[in-house]
Amino acid sequence: MNEYRSGRLRVADGLALAWRDYGDPADPRLPLLCLAGMTRHGGDFHDLALALAPRRVLTLDLRGRGRSDWDPSGRSYRPEVYLDDVRQFIAALDLAPLAVCGTSLGGFVAMGLALVAPTALAGVILNDAGPDPDVAALADIAGYMAELVAKPPADWAAAEAMLRGRLASIGLRSDRDWQIFTRGTFAERDGRLAVSWDPGLGAAMKRQPPPRDLWPIFGAVKDLPTLLFRGANSPLLRVETVQRMRDLHPGLEVVTVPGAGHTPTLLEPESRAPFDDFLDRLDRDRGHRHAA
Repeated sequence: MNEYRSGRLRVADGLALAWRDYGDPADPRLPLLCLAGMTRHGGDFHDLALALAPRRVLTLDLRGRGRSDWDPSGRSYRPEVYLDDVRQFIAALDLAPLAVCGTSLGGFVAMGLALVAPTALAGVILNDAGPDPDVAALADIAGYMAELVAKPPADWAAAEAMLRGRLASIGLRSDRDWQIFTRGTFAERDGRLAVSWDPGLGAAMKRQPPPRDLWPIFGAVKDLPTLLFRGANSPLLRVETVQRMRDLHPGLEVVTVPGAGHTPTLLEPESRAPFDDFLDRLDRDRGHRHAA
C-alpha cells in the first residue's frame, strides 16, 4: 500500500507544483495542509502525516523547491506569488475548510491566507514563524544557502556531517532526525549531490528587502484558532515577538519546544500532544457549528 498519493498542479503562470496527499480523503475531519520553510519541501512532514492518519494531510512543494518546477527567471520567488499558488492549490483540490500548518516561510504564507482567504481556514498552526523575524537570523539563513550551493558535499555521509557542523543549534535529537533533514536538504542530480532547491532562491532573497511590518498580516489570524510553536533557542522568533503576538491574539496558544532552534520538527514529544489536541478541538468546533 502506498503511503501517499502524489500529483502536480499547473498554476496560472505555467509552472507545475508537486504535492502529496496522505490519509483517507473520505475522513470526516478537517484536512491539514502543511507548508515548509524557505529551502525545505513537503517531505519534511512525511512522518507527521503518517502519524496523523487516517486524517487527510497534504503537503505542497512551493515553486523552486523539492519536486516543483523552478522559475527560469527567478522573478516569481516572492511571497505574494507563493500565496497565490497555495490559493490555487486549495481551490483545485477543493480542500476548504481546512487547517494550515506552516513552518517558517510556510507560516508567513499561512498568515497571508488568513488575510486573503479567511473563510477557507478553520485554524492555523505556525511553526517558529512570526510577524517580526530577526533580521540577523534571516541574513544567516541566506549565508547558509549560499554556502551549500557553493560547496556541495561529495556524498551523503559528508552532507550529514556538513549540516551537523553548520546547524548544531537547531536541536535535532536523533540520528534519524539528521538523516531526514539531510535527505530533505540535498538531492541527487546527474550522479552528484546538489541542494534540493533552485539556487536562484538566494538571488531572489537578495533582491527583496527584509520584511518590515508583517503585523497587519498577523492581525488576520486573530479571529482564528491559532497554535504557535517556538523553538526555545530560536534565533528567528524572539521572545518579545511572541509576547506581542499574545497581546494581539489573546486566544493564541504557545508551545515552547525545549532544546529546539529554528525550527522544531513537530515530532518532539512536547509538540505532538498539543498538535493533536489543537486539531481535535478544531474538529469539535466545526461539528458544533454544523449542528447549530
